[in-house]
Amino acid sequence: MSTVKEQMLEIIGRQPDDSSYDEVLRELAFARMVQRGLDDADAKRVFSDESVRALSHRVLDPNGETHRNPWRLPRGDGH
Repeated sequence: MSTVKEQMLEIIGRQPDDSSYDEVLRELAFARMVQRGLDDADAKRVFSDESVRALSHRVLDPNGETHRNPWRLPRGDGH
């Protein structure tokens, strides 16, 4: 297992020489987000498809009241 510093240096080393500071930071942030997602999945800190679908039917307004999600489109594939 490599250290965090080694992982960051590897990501930075894969960037083109003309990369901007923001581009490098974006790549580092993306790699961190992916790793956090993988860590969450390994630790079973995930939501099932069914629970996400159930939640996607409703939205909370600024007052915390639940309403039907007006932007949800019906799926045509039977889900």
